[in-house]
Amino acid sequence: MSSSASTFVCVNPASANGRTGARWPTLATELRAELGDFSVGLTSGPRQAGALVRRALESGATRIVSVGGDGTHNEVLQGFFPPTGFKARALDPGRGHGP
Repeated sequence: MSSSASTFVCVNPASANGRTGARWPTLATELRAELGDFSVGLTSGPRQAGALVRRALESGATRIVSVGGDGTHNEVLQGFFPPTGFKARALDPGRGHGP
């Protein structure tokens, strides 16, 4: 990973029933306007995001962006930890919409 690409974006194009993949070109343009240059890893199945993030961190990434749903975000968090069996979880209690 080059020093100019210290940001890594992990994208699950299948999230939101494929809408993330369809919107990725637009999202990428918007992210580049905000963050500058970055490298990208696209997942093609379960349990890949953590490995992609781990490799990016080992290669010098200093900023990680997760694009996807709950499962992607969880896997991205796992990439910050060595594969020792430690598990991190994020709880989403809902949308906050009342009755």
